[in-house]
Amino acid sequence: MIHILKLSNGDTIVGDLISENEECITLNNPLELHMVNNPISGSGLMSVYWLPIDTEIFHVDIRQQHVIVLSEASTEIQIFYEKSLSNFIRKQHMIHQTLEDLVGLNDRRK
Repeated sequence: MIHILKLSNGDTIVGDLISENEECITLNNPLELHMVNNPISGSGLMSVYWLPIDTEIFHVDIRQQHVIVLSEASTEIQIFYEKSLSNFIRKQHMIHQTLEDLVGLNDRRK
């Protein structure tokens, strides 16, 4: 289930809650949320990887002492999260393919 966490350092994180106990919360594919203001379209949300990762499935443990708020995400936030994650994964695949193509070109030149 997709949840939102507000951390003591001010970060707002959204991710798939895998487990929770007295000591920590485990999230799958955490993304950081930022409120952005655009003079033309108004305010909105932007997501970025919370930690730089290079895999499609990434688990992270967050100590409970750093969590101020834990809440199930609204339907709108869940949809936003899924779309954001899908876009990130698609772009990662494109980057990896481009790098493989460049390596292949470089190997042919040798």
